[in-house]
Amino acid sequence: MSKLEHDDERLQKAWKELVSSELGSLDHYTNVAVLMVHWIGSLDEDLKAHSEVAPLAKIFREDFGYGTKVVQLDNKVTPPQLQLDQAIKDLADGYDGPCRTDLLIVYYTGHGYYGNGRGKLDRRNV
Repeated sequence: MSKLEHDDERLQKAWKELVSSELGSLDHYTNVAVLMVHWIGSLDEDLKAHSEVAPLAKIFREDFGYGTKVVQLDNKVTPPQLQLDQAIKDLADGYDGPCRTDLLIVYYTGHGYYGNGRGKLDRRNV
């Protein structure tokens, strides 16, 4: 075993012990849900980042058995920031409760920038 592999194994063990002491168990989660967010294809023509969403969603859903929701952001009716806020709220509401062993994964692909208002998600073709 190389030094790098040994260090990696040691760090993983330390992480597992630390988290386990906080959560009680690291071997499983009570619930796992994945929210995958990307820009609709017409707003992602330059990066084409949306093309990685379907294969990854399939892995989360079929290989791991995680509940997976895909949200496409657009800029036609509702501002993208509100769409994202609502998707995250819906995810959190679906797993609201006393359980500290729920895992909620939010995966964002694409890019954006701060618009005129600080903290507002926006996407423009440049």
